[in-house]
Amino acid sequence: MTRTQRGAAAAVSAAAAVSLLESSRAAAGMPFSASRLFERAIFAALVLAASAFFRPRRAAAGIWTFPPAAVVALAGMGAAGIAAAAGSVAGAWAALALLFALTLSWASPSGGDGRRPAAVLRVLLVGAAAGAAPMIVLEIASRFAHEEIFVAAEAALLSAAWLALLFGSWALATDRPFRGGVSIGIRPLSAGAAALAAAGLVAAVSAYQRSFFDPSPPNFPGITADSPFLCGSAPPDPARYDGGSVFDRLVAAVAANPRKGPPEEGMLALATRDPRWAERFRESLRAEVTAGKLSRFGRTKFWQYAAALRAHYYDRVRKAFPDLFPEADRARIARWFAAINRRALATGVDDAIYGVAYRKRPEGPYENQENGAALLAALETGGLADPRLSARNRAYLDRVPRGWDARWRNSDDAFAYQSEWITNAYLQSIRTGRAPRETVRRSFDWLLLQTPPDGFAPDY
Repeated sequence: MTRTQRGAAAAVSAAAAVSLLESSRAAAGMPFSASRLFERAIFAALVLAASAFFRPRRAAAGIWTFPPAAVVALAGMGAAGIAAAAGSVAGAWAALALLFALTLSWASPSGGDGRRPAAVLRVLLVGAAAGAAPMIVLEIASRFAHEEIFVAAEAALLSAAWLALLFGSWALATDRPFRGGVSIGIRPLSAGAAALAAAGLVAAVSAYQRSFFDPSPPNFPGITADSPFLCGSAPPDPARYDGGSVFDRLVAAVAANPRKGPPEEGMLALATRDPRWAERFRESLRAEVTAGKLSRFGRTKFWQYAAALRAHYYDRVRKAFPDLFPEADRARIARWFAAINRRALATGVDDAIYGVAYRKRPEGPYENQENGAALLAALETGGLADPRLSARNRAYLDRVPRGWDARWRNSDDAFAYQSEWITNAYLQSIRTGRAPRETVRRSFDWLLLQTPPDGFAPDY
């Protein structure tokens, strides 16, 4: 390649990497910023330029010699990492840039190692590590405060940006001679990198597990075990409310909402006993059954919450309106819920993540907010479970106490999850026939006491 061709290839590579990095901002809903785009372009250019200086050369069969600059950069990455841990944004950028530059130079050494499959495997492993390592460090520093699926997506974006830069690094690569340096065999180097990666993974998993059950959670000013709430005050509301009028207003609000589905229509049918809402419920549920919604593989496992609501309302509505569903519909819907049951007990990536977090064998039901337990409970209560899986459903539900039998609040980090957890606790209580009054009261008080006195919903 000529110098012009090398420069053009590097420019295209940098532009692709910048586009990938910018897409993460767009996906997060952040507005476009020309200055941020310029910073990313400078970052990509510096990484490509630095990777050319850190690139090793093949000294002999299986032996690489790294230039002195690479050794200095490795020490610099450690210093930048320490600065980033202390809260330095510049340190974080420097550490990431050095990590990318060093790994890019290592992924394709001069002369190759003569084994193409091994070289391809090395590129893939190093690229995956370059994307995962920064996200792991970020999550440990933030006590794993982000949703796992988004962390995985960000790590994949970083790896894709690294791969884009790799092509530019190849284009700029030259067999530039250098004096001195450090020579090391490819096998010891690979073994050392693998050992370091394994140690980092073990430390990350351990920190991830501790984040779920932190023995010393962070303190907040004014919050103690004896005074767990900071209470505000507001003028008394002159209006008087009773449960019946509040429920009527709730029903009217749901009826007026244009974005209704089977759960909302089922609720309206039961609340009003109006056959028109029951018919709407039947038609919308039939449409979902025909489309195979919720019964096909794919997606993350939050769908189990939606499936639990449909199982609950289908059971209640068909009992309230015995002639609503003809026998053919009942048979189709039974097969649909059986498929949902099979899908709920199939393990996937979500289960592996939470299996690590909870130190348990992945089973299939979604652990978050007890969504999976609620689905299995609703299927068992309504006689909708796959007969071949019913014993597994009951074994899962009976093995560990959940819902109101075990606690009065959800331990996850968002206010909205408490009401979801209450719904799941309720569905489980229908199956067991138990709903401890004090536990139920506390679960609703937990919502009430966190609601600001001005009527606005909490913003977390």
